[in-house]
Amino acid sequence: MNAVREWLYQIIFYLCLMTVVLQIIPDTGLKKYVRFFLGLLFILVVLRPVGELAGGNFEGRLELARLKQEYASWKEEKSGLDQLWTEDGDEEYEKELLQKITALGAEYGETEFIR
Repeated sequence: MNAVREWLYQIIFYLCLMTVVLQIIPDTGLKKYVRFFLGLLFILVVLRPVGELAGGNFEGRLELARLKQEYASWKEEKSGLDQLWTEDGDEEYEKELLQKITALGAEYGETEFIR
């Protein structure tokens, strides 16, 4: 119920902000374009909860994808430069990356992982 209240507050705040912006802009040909753009933004504000229900947190998923890519590139670099890597820092880095990836994967329901 708290999420619905926050969503309504966001809509009300945006409507107030939209009204202020439209009152400040002079009556020129530009005003209709600003109203169109603000209308598009309003649609995004209204549909935001639907997107969260459908796909979840996009920033978290992007972070998970970035960490997976970092892990894959690290494995590739490591295989080409085995003689230059020290084992102590290497194992710690791998362990830290794997922990981050599994934690984010569990949070977003992704159990499949590249090794």
